[in-house]
Amino acid sequence: MKQYIKSFLYNLCLLVVFLTSCNEDRVLPTGILYLNVEEDMTLLTKAENGVIYESLQVLILQGEEDIQDTLKVYNDYLTEVKGKRLILPIGKYTVAVRSNGADGVAWETPLYAGKEEVEVKQGEITNTKVICKIANTKVSVVYEGLQKYFTDYRTTVSTSSDSLVYTRDEYRAGFFVPEKLTVKLNLVNNDGNTFVLKKVYNDILPQYHYIFKYTISSKPNEDDGAGADFDIIVDKEHEEITYEL
Repeated sequence: MKQYIKSFLYNLCLLVVFLTSCNEDRVLPTGILYLNVEEDMTLLTKAENGVIYESLQVLILQGEEDIQDTLKVYNDYLTEVKGKRLILPIGKYTVAVRSNGADGVAWETPLYAGKEEVEVKQGEITNTKVICKIANTKVSVVYEGLQKYFTDYRTTVSTSSDSLVYTRDEYRAGFFVPEKLTVKLNLVNNDGNTFVLKKVYNDILPQYHYIFKYTISSKPNEDDGAGADFDIIVDKEHEEITYEL
């Protein structure tokens, strides 16, 4: 009986040592990351909208650029990340920051994005900063003097995924994925006749503000009610596209 108890105690001690050893093997050396996000508000045409910190998502990625795994996701930069210590295993990471809920097409809702490479070292505090820039395209539509010749006019700006309709009283700007834009103007003149003017723009760039401006030509058609003829003028410096009707 004594021999049996001794054997049991011996095996129990071995089990405790084994489990302790396993737990020690699972403890990885760590470091601390402090993350700060700043904004680059500059569209190439000086847009004034700034990044809204409450809407930012933070991803901690590891691995090569083409094949990266997501280690951690923080859905609210302001409450989960800003001013807090992020404890991470030592290693090299990519910190990616992007706006929440602004992927496609939306009124007055720019998509901000940015990323930064960082290395977390054992027992050290690493400070890093991610600068977010506007990643999509801003589009405005301006109507000048059309109300004299047309009872209704509206412009539909479309990408492959979605569209926005700029009515005659719409003054907001829309934000779009930087891809081919289709711009279609629907007109109803004073005689009730309808016209559709359509143009496709292929070379759309991110961080630009495209202004589609419709105006009446200084030499209007003698038939005030027609409205079918138009010219297009492009001011490349400001990316303002003017349609003279």
